Amino acid sequence: MDQGVEDRQPDVLASPKRKQSEQSQSNEKLSLSGPNLESADFNTDLPPFKCNWTGCSSKAFTRKSDLKKHWDRHIKPYICEELGCKGNAFGDKASLHRHETEKHGKHSAKRYLCPVESCPRARKGFPRKSNRNLHVTTRHHDFSFATSGGIMEDGGASESPEQTVDEGLGTQLDCGAGKMAAVENRRGLEFKLKELEKEKSALDLRRSRVDEDIRALKRSIQLVAA
Repeated sequence: MDQGVEDRQPDVLASPKRKQSEQSQSNEKLSLSGPNLESADFNTDLPPFKCNWTGCSSKAFTRKSDLKKHWDRHIKPYICEELGCKGNAFGDKASLHRHETEKHGKHSAKRYLCPVESCPRARKGFPRKSNRNLHVTTRHHDFSFATSGGIMEDGGASESPEQTVDEGLGTQLDCGAGKMAAVENRRGLEFKLKELEKEKSALDLRRSRVDEDIRALKRSIQLVAA
């Protein structure tokens, strides 16, 4: 009887250690899985580490840190704290920083100003050069980058008028493209001029007819008075 009790003692003594190990593994899973722990089943001991977020088809990861970064894309732990921003959430610090720069003008961001002085964007500017160029193209049809002689940025720096509309690609407009843009702009102006001349001719014709009607009415009045 005593011998049987002694044989069972190692198992009893070892059970708290097993519980402690199980609790440690559970905490490790919690740190990776966030609020969706109940719906996730991570293998946190050996690679590959796979994301079990519902509907995620991402490949497995060889490092826990990579899985953690990927998981942040699902839970979006980085929140914009600016008033009126409605708590926009992001999956990484870089995305939050870019949002704060473009939407709230934080982090001393360089602004690209509209070259048309009467435009409100000439003072407010844009966070990206491509946005500024698109604004000029769509809102100020008569403005030509090829003939502007340099466009001012916030802080007094001047950029070349031949720089590309798409900053991300890093390409530049050559002289031929600039001349073609000028030709297209000239054609647009000539077409507008012809339209206005047609309108003026129609107005002149209508005015002539109105003048003739007035003279006829005056003659009728004179005949009635006589």
